[in-house]
Amino acid sequence: MVSTIEEAVQDLKEGKIIIVCDDENRENEGDFIALAKKRRRRRSTL
Repeated sequence: MVSTIEEAVQDLKEGKIIIVCDDENRENEGDFIALAKKRRRRRSTL
């Protein structure tokens, strides 16, 4: 799923974890990003 920056920021504000991916023509890897203030233990366990 591809989201806009605005949607990603809204998800972060809602306490969700997002995955930001590099260009698919490069390493094709991603990073998990979350706001520490919004994290709950239940959602932080992967």
